[in-house]
Amino acid sequence: MYDDLGGPALKKAADEIMPLFRKCPRDHQWVDESCWNEQRGLCLGCAPKLAAEMEARRTRRGLWGACADAW
Repeated sequence: MYDDLGGPALKKAADEIMPLFRKCPRDHQWVDESCWNEQRGLCLGCAPKLAAEMEARRTRRGLWGACADAW
């Protein structure tokens, strides 16, 4: 595959960077560690980190409440 596109240099570059990515077994997306849920063994798209999601929802609710109060 790599030989058709860029030869040995592209293959070498791909081989060097591949350990930094994981392939989600559920949706088959390749993601880096910032988008990976280690506990669940899935990407964050398939298995969001619940604590982070709950905090984000709390923050959004707080922002919407502040906007409503301003009106």
